[in-house]
Amino acid sequence: MHKIRVRELNQYFSRHGIPGFESETLLWMIDLHETYLRSNDGHPASLYGPVGLPGDIIDEATDLSRGWTGWGFYTHRTKDSVYSGIPVLLFADKEDALMARLRWAGSPWIALPD
Repeated sequence: MHKIRVRELNQYFSRHGIPGFESETLLWMIDLHETYLRSNDGHPASLYGPVGLPGDIIDEATDLSRGWTGWGFYTHRTKDSVYSGIPVLLFADKEDALMARLRWAGSPWIALPD
């Protein structure tokens, strides 16, 4: 669970509609373990090709949240690598993000500075 600025996301979406967030608005980001992700053809995600969040996870996160909830894609850069198009859940409220993290395991290979 990490804070991320809207400008750091490649894209973001929501079932509530897209609010007029400013580029510096901070959201809480949840990166899900790869076993939750799906490729475009519906199969479990691999390290190759585009992947996304299943609709049932998006629905459940939206239903369980009190504040704005969305999903998006961001690019994670490390000293040695770049990982593009990583799907993430997004929350305006820290409590909603915390509950999502308790519900879904995070990815062990993505580490962002706090």
